[in-house]
Amino acid sequence: MTKLRASRLRTRAALLVAGTTAALLAMGAPAMASTGEPFIWNGNGISSISAERAIDEAIEDVEIMAAGEGFFECELYDEPQVWEVFDDPNPGSHYWRASVNMTCE
Repeated sequence: MTKLRASRLRTRAALLVAGTTAALLAMGAPAMASTGEPFIWNGNGISSISAERAIDEAIEDVEIMAAGEGFFECELYDEPQVWEVFDDPNPGSHYWRASVNMTCE
C-alpha cells in the first residue's frame, strides 16, 4: 500500500508542477511581448509614372506583408517619404521611390 500511495503522490506533484508552469507561461508570454508601443511595418515602392503611384505601391507592400501575418487593418503611422531619382540608366527618364510606415491590426 505504501508504494502505491507514494506513486500517486509523485504523480499528483508532477501534474501540479506541470499545470502551474503552463499557467504561468500562458499568463507571462503576452506581458513579455507587449512593450506598449505599436509594431511598425515599413513598405517601399518604385514607380516611373508618379510619386502617388510609388506611395500606393509602398502601402500595398505593407498590406501584403501584414496580411501574411494575420493583420488586415492598416493605417499610416507617419507621412510617406518620397524621393525623385534622376540616375535611371535609361537616358532622359527618372522614377520615384517611396517609403511608408504603417501600423496594422
